[in-house]
Amino acid sequence: MGKPGRPPKYNLPAEQNSTPLPSASSVEKSSKADIRPYIDHAITLDELPRLSDAEKHDPRAVEERCKLYLDICEKMSMKPSVIGLAVAFRVSRVTIFNARNDGWGKESADVLKHYCNIIDLNLTNLAMDGKVYFAYAEFLQKNSGGYSDKTEVVIDKGDSLLTKDELAKRAEQLPEADEPISATFTDKDEPRAEQTAEHT
Repeated sequence: MGKPGRPPKYNLPAEQNSTPLPSASSVEKSSKADIRPYIDHAITLDELPRLSDAEKHDPRAVEERCKLYLDICEKMSMKPSVIGLAVAFRVSRVTIFNARNDGWGKESADVLKHYCNIIDLNLTNLAMDGKVYFAYAEFLQKNSGGYSDKTEVVIDKGDSLLTKDELAKRAEQLPEADEPISATFTDKDEPRAEQTAEHT
């Protein structure tokens, strides 16, 4: 898939100077001039034309919209995010997650995954550079980037059980013990180890 040309420019407000997100305690004190860039950014994204179902399954159209979203963020000095990307597509954040899992077809999903990785990289760089609160960056990456503090592995029980022949073969390789171990089986061929003590 060749890369399409740079998407056409939309009527965007004049470029704004980068302004950090206001904290909760300062929102009430913020003037209209402080909040206006964020409102303008949201309205600009919301005014983008909605993609048809056919366009959502077209990787070129999906890539063009992703590039346009990043272009708007750069033009308006706004940090890109997954929710921002969702608004640019005129869909919900959950729809973007589903689309990344082949909801719009594999090729479109690959494009979305690529640009979500770019957004994730940008967030990581900003956090490491101290331009985004680390706790907030961690929250976003856990909820949007698939990060986790732990890794869970699910093993199918049916695939993990050994057959009788495999158990017998392994039992032959075990060293002799003072208390011999015998193996019995249930109707479902599930091994159950029993220890039998020898009495003298």
